[in-house]
Amino acid sequence: MLVLMVGHQIYKMYHIKQEYLADGQVKSFEIIADHFDDFVKRYLEAAQAVKIGPAFDNLSGQSARLYLSLIYTGINDLESKMKVIKAIGPITEVALDNSLKSDFQGYLLNYRQKGQLLFSDDQKITFSLGDSNQPRISLGMICLIYALFENVDNFKMLENIFDQINTRIIEGGYHSASINGLQGYYFSNYFVVWMLKFKDLAWQNQAISPKYYEDLFKLIENLQNPRDIILDN
Repeated sequence: MLVLMVGHQIYKMYHIKQEYLADGQVKSFEIIADHFDDFVKRYLEAAQAVKIGPAFDNLSGQSARLYLSLIYTGINDLESKMKVIKAIGPITEVALDNSLKSDFQGYLLNYRQKGQLLFSDDQKITFSLGDSNQPRISLGMICLIYALFENVDNFKMLENIFDQINTRIIEGGYHSASINGLQGYYFSNYFVVWMLKFKDLAWQNQAISPKYYEDLFKLIENLQNPRDIILDN
């Protein structure tokens, strides 16, 4: 969710971009909305219309990703949000991992090829959450991130949790995730524990109804991500 103060009024805006593979090409849709219910309705309509499938195509080598935008209100807010976004990157990547290649045995194939997209422009931060997934999984992560960032208390908790994070630790997190998946270890916890911690934190204030996370956490609580489900089938 983007939040912008104009005069004495607060404007909220939800903004995501989701890529998907179709006809050997990377296509995308973008949703921008001022109200959460409208955002969810428009997102589900758009996502279901394009029938999102796997996030990697073995023939073309193309991959599909999921992006989210947040507003920042000043240099200090920008620095704080950038730090937390970088810190949670390995966690969201492995939770959304949906990429398979016949000769690649690890996790985070698309991250290894493209890295984390993260940039700021005109009071807006845009960053990659991870691989594109079916609507309910992608929406679960989108709503979880909004619930963590849009609530002041939730975000302060994230700032405190990742106060001592640095580039070396983050790089180690991606390495751990790419080898071990959700059972990898990162900054004092397993990835699955990080996701459950985020869920508990988001639920404390219920900035967004927990029902939107259910499908995502059905996987997490079973120590699985979308890639694991594909392999199991």
